[in-house]
Amino acid sequence: MKLIKQNYWLVIIFFVGLAIRLYAAYMDPFLHDWDERFHALVARNLMNNFLEPVLIKNTVVAFNPIDWSAYNIWLHKQPLFLWQMALSMKIFGVSEFTLRLPSAIMGSIMILLIYRIAFILTKNKLTSLLSALLLCFSNYQLQLISGIEGMDHNDIAFEFYMLASCWAYAEYIETKKWYWAIVIGIFSGCAILNKWLIGLAVFLGWGINFLIQFYKSKSIKELKWMLISLIVCCVIFIPWQLYIFYHWPKEALFEMQFNSRHITEVLEGHWGTAKLLF
Repeated sequence: MKLIKQNYWLVIIFFVGLAIRLYAAYMDPFLHDWDERFHALVARNLMNNFLEPVLIKNTVVAFNPIDWSAYNIWLHKQPLFLWQMALSMKIFGVSEFTLRLPSAIMGSIMILLIYRIAFILTKNKLTSLLSALLLCFSNYQLQLISGIEGMDHNDIAFEFYMLASCWAYAEYIETKKWYWAIVIGIFSGCAILNKWLIGLAVFLGWGINFLIQFYKSKSIKELKWMLISLIVCCVIFIPWQLYIFYHWPKEALFEMQFNSRHITEVLEGHWGTAKLLF
């Protein structure tokens, strides 16, 4: 109660943000073209079997192996955000709102996370409140929650787990408590289960900080907890990769290769060049 009294402005911002996000989730009583309708269908099918991501159940023609919008087994994206959507619909019923509800909740919690990270970094309550306020009224995030913007709930889940891993790292730096290293690994693994290996980004910052501290103190104590955190991360995301390669090896291999091609090729109707300009 004392904490709430000290941060009543944050409480107000949080509940305003929650109300706006719930409204954004309720606003459009239909599924949007890209990519929400595909995510919604896979999540709907996952309600029957959480370990079998299916887009199209029954078809009369052969599947096109390079068209992710016409698959049977759908491995085009990692499954955590789909599981969350499926669980929400299984508990609260199937609707556009319940489909978007996990994104609305995660988007609201991010307001608290960004406040805490800003406060750890600055020790300034006003700066932290302004950070929370900016995220509270982020129009782009609201469009993701409502499904208007492409990648929609996939991006919201990824943003949430990435921000949560950064928050856990900030708490680890602040307190030096070992259990925050475990939390970092958990959230980083969840981020990978949404958007693949970019979810490891928190370890890039941690690694740079370790090198700086090692240069100053010649101590490798920090390395132990970073490796433990990385192991926890792997325990979170690797089982699913093994599972899909065992059950659907051709589909899993194709998606893995296709993901790698994004680094050097322009794919899926996009334009531009992979060349770097100096």
